[in-house]
Formats: sequence, C-alpha cells, structure tokens
Amino acid sequence: MSMLYRFYKKSEIFRMLIIALLGVVLGFITYELIYYLNPLSPRATLSWTLAFLIGIWRQHALHRRFTFLNQSPYFESLIKAYIADIGVLVMSTLLNWWLSEILDLSHRLVWFICLIVASMASFVCLKGYVFKVKRD
Repeated sequence: MSMLYRFYKKSEIFRMLIIALLGVVLGFITYELIYYLNPLSPRATLSWTLAFLIGIWRQHALHRRFTFLNQSPYFESLIKAYIADIGVLVMSTLLNWWLSEILDLSHRLVWFICLIVASMASFVCLKGYVFKVKRD
C-alpha cells in the first residue's frame, strides 16, 4: 500500500492539518523571499499581500488535490478561492499594516499573527464555499 494511498485514507481533518502545515512552511519561505527582494514600502505589508495572493493559488491546488478531493472544474474552484479570500486578504493586509507600521512590530511576528487570523477566516471560506460538496 503506497504512502499516498494511506494518506487519502486518513480523515479529512487530518489531511487538512497536514496540508495546512505544509502551506505554512511554503508560505513562510515565499514571504521571506518576497520580503528580501522587495524594495518598496511598506515592505512587510506589500510582501504579505503578494505572498498571500500566491498562497491562495498554492493552497487551493494542495487542498483540492490532497484534502477535499474535489471534483469540480479546477478554474471554477480557483476563482471561488480568490473571491472568498478577497475579504480575508483586505482584513489581514490592514492588520499587517497596523501591526508593522503603527505598532512597529517585527515583520516576522506580524506575519505569524496575520497567518493565524487569515487561516481561521480562510478555513470557513474553504469548507463552506470553495470546496462545498453539492448535494443532489
């Protein structure tokens, strides 16, 4: 029995947590690369925004393939992911700006706080809208 097959046999919650952890690692690497290369100000907030937009695409693909096993058309669910996460993006970007620019917190601490807040909001969007199973 392959490792991937055993992974699919695990509960959806377990798969979601594993893919979320993978997303955190990949998201932090993405953010750090963007932050390092970003010459524009406010640096932390702009880096968060770009990394978040990239993360929507990445996490959508990972959750679609490994968590929710969704069979709807790919671009339909991707568009729904971007629509659902626009509110999360706006809210977390404003939070990022306030924490980094007004409170002058470390950009990594701000990234982590925004990650927690955005993750909770995105979970509701993912399960309830983007990958919602249609009942006949």
